[in-house]
Amino acid sequence: MAGNMGGNGIFSQTGLPGELESNWVLLEQMRLSVRARAQNEVHCRHLACWAEERPKTRFRRPSVVSEHRFAIGVIISDLSEVIPGTSVAPGGEEQGGGRRKGRGKSRDPGRAREELGDFEARLAKVGLHLIEGEEKFEEMDTHLEELDGKMEELHEELRGALDSAVDKLASEGESLRLSHLDNYAALRDENRSLREQVDRVVDENTHLREELDKVLGKLKEVEQQVSLVAIAVVQEEGPMLRGLPWLCPLV
Repeated sequence: MAGNMGGNGIFSQTGLPGELESNWVLLEQMRLSVRARAQNEVHCRHLACWAEERPKTRFRRPSVVSEHRFAIGVIISDLSEVIPGTSVAPGGEEQGGGRRKGRGKSRDPGRAREELGDFEARLAKVGLHLIEGEEKFEEMDTHLEELDGKMEELHEELRGALDSAVDKLASEGESLRLSHLDNYAALRDENRSLREQVDRVVDENTHLREELDKVLGKLKEVEQQVSLVAIAVVQEEGPMLRGLPWLCPLV
């Protein structure tokens, strides 16, 4: 029976019927190529999104989860293109008698279908997890944008309060400066007035002292002259004037 199956080319190295074996080999090759292509495209899209969105906002960043979901979608869509009944996959050259080189253990077609279904189910679960993760990341981005807006508002409020405080301090300082300048000007004028009064009093005192010195000098000269006259009179007319009572003090 095995020989008949081998002669008809129904089983190959995977132990599956010819059509399923071809589809399985094609699926494996396509899975590897799609994975490489998806990784490359995800990397390129990630760099493009990063370069595009980086200057826009402080917290914004490319959605890596959406790129992985895109890669999963590419893999699932490529897997759906595998049509049962395709020709023999490349690289599976047949030997004589319809047998292939290096025949492996036989596998149950139902088992292969179950594994393929499990693989697609796991891919679907991964896609759902990625969608949930993307929603969480989008929610986080929304919160970050809200925080960014609140930070900007707080920054504007702080800047306004600081500017108001600086203006108030500058106004108070200017008022104090003008007040001190007025007080200083008043004190300077008062000091100038007092100095002028003191100078005037000093000048008057000096003038009075000079006048007093002049009067005292004249009085001294008069006294000297009177003394000389009295002496002369006493010496010349002393005997005649001694009898006069008003001249007695002069004798």
